[in-house]
Amino acid sequence: MKTTLLKAMTSPLALSRAIIKEAVGDKIRLNDVINGGTLHVPAYPGAATGDTGDVYLYSGSGAYTGTWVITTPVFPLVFSVPKDAFALGSLRLVYVVTNPAGDVAVAPETLYEVIA
Repeated sequence: MKTTLLKAMTSPLALSRAIIKEAVGDKIRLNDVINGGTLHVPAYPGAATGDTGDVYLYSGSGAYTGTWVITTPVFPLVFSVPKDAFALGSLRLVYVVTNPAGDVAVAPETLYEVIA
């Protein structure tokens, strides 16, 4: 199978970083996510019905993903993160938004350190 990469936009969508709500700065304490965590995708300019998105979380325990389709723009978009996603070490978040015209925008990566 062969497919084509699409060019990601840097504008007009200026995307903010996704966050883990339980983080303090760039640190996530295991005791704070013992029952899992909460990932927020913030509002972005031009959010509209029909936008689709994918959020990715990478940690020492593997890769996790979630998707959305905007029916009514209400933010932040909230995802529950299972507790096993929080392995000691680095954790990375990134999300991608595609509008109905097919334009793709990639948010800056968010980096955390999961600590005991």
